[in-house]
Amino acid sequence: NTVAQAQEEHLTPSMLEESTLTAVVIDKKRVLTKAHFSQILFFEIGGMFLFTYGVSCCHSLALLDLQISLSVIISVCFSGFLCGANFNPCISLMCLIRRDNKITWKMFLVLLSGQIIGTFMGGSLGYALNGIK
Repeated sequence: NTVAQAQEEHLTPSMLEESTLTAVVIDKKRVLTKAHFSQILFFEIGGMFLFTYGVSCCHSLALLDLQISLSVIISVCFSGFLCGANFNPCISLMCLIRRDNKITWKMFLVLLSGQIIGTFMGGSLGYALNGIK
């Protein structure tokens, strides 16, 4: 159906893909503008905490890839819907520079502080319970 409609309207498949990508970006903009900074901070801290704690609890190198993957999936499920799951300060900075997600300087500072606080909390708890392996 969509290919036939595209041919009727003289659209190329790349134009259809671009419109789909635009719709996804618009949805992210709406989510980021509706959330309050304290909510974004809480979910960013929680996501980074889950990710860092999950990675720091690995006891076997054979299971390291699986544990990191599961930590990322759980963290994204926890905080991805609200703050976009920017678990890397470089990704947050890239979004600020490109202005794709309408991340402002305030939003960037909230995300960065959430990432730093969550990382220290998760790493500290992982170290306290498991030590360095």
